[in-house]
Amino acid sequence: MSRAECSSANTLAPIRSISAGEPFDFDRIETWGPQLVAILKDLISERDREKLAASRPKYLEDARNHLFDLVDRESIVERVKNWVVERPIFGYHGTRVTKSELDSIRCEGLLPLAPKSRALRLRRALSVHPDWSKIENKLDVVIHELGPGQKCGRREGQVHLTLSRAGLQYGFNHYLKQGSEFDWHAAYALLGEAGQELVAADGFPVIIRVRVPGSEAFAACNPYGCFGTNMPNLVADILRVWPYWLACSDYKSDSLELDCGMVFCTKVPVVWIDDIIEVNSGDLERAD
Repeated sequence: MSRAECSSANTLAPIRSISAGEPFDFDRIETWGPQLVAILKDLISERDREKLAASRPKYLEDARNHLFDLVDRESIVERVKNWVVERPIFGYHGTRVTKSELDSIRCEGLLPLAPKSRALRLRRALSVHPDWSKIENKLDVVIHELGPGQKCGRREGQVHLTLSRAGLQYGFNHYLKQGSEFDWHAAYALLGEAGQELVAADGFPVIIRVRVPGSEAFAACNPYGCFGTNMPNLVADILRVWPYWLACSDYKSDSLELDCGMVFCTKVPVVWIDDIIEVNSGDLERAD
């Protein structure tokens, strides 16, 4: 279960107006939390909110379970689903790139992984190793094993985003420190840890913020759900933090550093790309 610290100040969140064009950014619960209060006000009364705050939940799941004890679970799940698919959803992609690769993303969008296309970067990064001439002939074999052979999981033909920038930047930031997982595995297969050090030094880290249409994001986040929640993943993650925020209004959803992936089997088009943020290595740890 997820632990969160609840402040003693349990004030009810204000209701604010809703704009269907305003993107949903998971880490900004202070923005979207009050919107859900307004959307669900006929299902969750002020008295219910007061009871939830008075329960002082210890864990995120405690708040969610207590809320479902007070109100009709299925009605809330359906209302949240309908609300979230009506608006754009921010997804985040992290990697290491060169300037020319970044220019390509700006022109073409994010392309699904094509294993053979990784050969150029792997040669560029690994060719400085003194043993490269001895193992270069193994590169095509390794690429085939990791691509069509799925030796380390299936990645071919996919683009991955995640729902939380904080998760990408602090919680699982190996994409920003090391680059593509495919390249990471290939470098190890060819040159061990020395190869991984070389691909990690290739390029610079960027976070790409993508404005995904709500229905596309909902489908990409696994609409069938998992982990026994019986809710679509996107709805489950919203209802993982929002009831706790109702009880403890100073709670920040970015503190969860959520790992909720969106998987696309076609390219992420340029028109969806909202921002490209270059990240300094010192920005990969939270400030004290």
